[in-house]
Amino acid sequence: MIASDLMTTRVVTIAADASVQTAARLMRENGIGAAPLVDATGAPIGMVSDGGLLGRRPEESHRAWWLQTLAEAAAPSKETEAAYQRPVREVMSWPSIFVAPTRPSRRSPRFCRSGASSGSP
Repeated sequence: MIASDLMTTRVVTIAADASVQTAARLMRENGIGAAPLVDATGAPIGMVSDGGLLGRRPEESHRAWWLQTLAEAAAPSKETEAAYQRPVREVMSWPSIFVAPTRPSRRSPRFCRSGASSGSP
């Protein structure tokens, strides 16, 4: 088995200048926990994950309700408005690490378990 057997073919990207709230909305609407961030030319520059949006450690359990709160907040308080509108590039993980589609998949899980990435573009 090679890495392409495990890869998603429909990649959802998020503009680096999008807000944290917009990123949360896109991730929730697409049922994903991480997405590559792209610059104005469409080049990947980093990754954002639900953990990055929440500022939690990767070993903590997934908290989809937090993504929903960030994505659907109609009227955040003045205290949280700045955090919701913060550019998502400020919470991204970088540098982007790529895995070649032809890489043997037995090596890819070791990379993911190392904590180097919650996902690879």
